[in-house]
Amino acid sequence: GNSWVFKHHVQQWLRGEHMKHDTLNTLVENLASILGMAKSLTFPLPLLGVAHQQLLVSAHNYGDSDWAPLFKVWERVVGIKVEEAANEEHYNPEEIASQLISRSKVVKRVGFIGLGAMGFGMATHLLKSNFAVIGYDVYKPTLCRFVEAGGFVGGSPEEVAKDVDVLVIMVTNEAQAESVLFGDLGAVPALPNGASIILSSTVSPAYVSQLEQRLQGSAKMLKLVDAPVSGGVARA
Repeated sequence: GNSWVFKHHVQQWLRGEHMKHDTLNTLVENLASILGMAKSLTFPLPLLGVAHQQLLVSAHNYGDSDWAPLFKVWERVVGIKVEEAANEEHYNPEEIASQLISRSKVVKRVGFIGLGAMGFGMATHLLKSNFAVIGYDVYKPTLCRFVEAGGFVGGSPEEVAKDVDVLVIMVTNEAQAESVLFGDLGAVPALPNGASIILSSTVSPAYVSQLEQRLQGSAKMLKLVDAPVSGGVARA
């Protein structure tokens, strides 16, 4: 939120002062080149990746009435009227960024279901980042390894889901995801109000859409993040 692009170009977009389309495309191409180089060096740039997505969406929606869809998402999720702030006489992007950070929920406890080849690496990385992680897997030796790595374990998806801020689902497919979420001793009924579910299993777009509708109808204000993974075991 404290970048030159945020202070200048984003302010123009929020005020409806569109840049030339070729300028947007040039920015998109330049960022793509930088991201490509970073990828070749195995040097992750997550914030730059998000900025690139924002520019890409803006370029594709150029001339459309809804020219800032990602800003609308931020406004709905965080509750800050970013567009109104940009139109004020004294525009202060640092203050907007501070508000976004202050309203973000601090994650203290993470549940992790599916400690296979990918899931184990992901969960142990969370442990190394000082998150309290409670995991579950049907393969008992994996649970022993996870305890040795510093994690906690639960005896069922239901037990893992209790009192967590975020629940990561890293099972293989839709059938397994459905089972751990809604089956016997499933996770969803045990999740606290306002928890987030990060779904990293290989599932269809239709399943994600249906799952979101079911969670929204649960009256627990559960949030769903569709987060497919790539990179294999080495990157996990």
